[in-house]
Amino acid sequence: MNEMSIKVESLRKKFAVGSSNYIEVDEGWYQIILNCDAELTAIDPDYRILQIKEKFGQLTIYFDYEWNENLPQHINRINETIHTINGIIKFGSFISARTCEVCGDEGKNTGKIYVKTLCKRCGVSEE
Repeated sequence: MNEMSIKVESLRKKFAVGSSNYIEVDEGWYQIILNCDAELTAIDPDYRILQIKEKFGQLTIYFDYEWNENLPQHINRINETIHTINGIIKFGSFISARTCEVCGDEGKNTGKIYVKTLCKRCGVSEE
């Protein structure tokens, strides 16, 4: 197991109780996951992961965020935080749609029914 795989495996401790605890992506997206985690942890070190998977050729991260503050008094900050967290996850998804799931090189979506994002070397033929 390489260093990046070990770091991704360590994310299992951030999974919420009762969640699937699976990281259902190939190694090509590990750096994207680690980048998202670093940004999410900077916002809230206690955030919880519900699921990490590939969906329609893009990285999908579902999370749980526990509010430790009185909701009515802090609604604006909470809305800003949710917007920021969603932006981080959407950006990771955007990058993954152009990154080979297998090796991490530049890739493109392939397939019509089951979509994968792959580079030429890992599976995308010239069209």
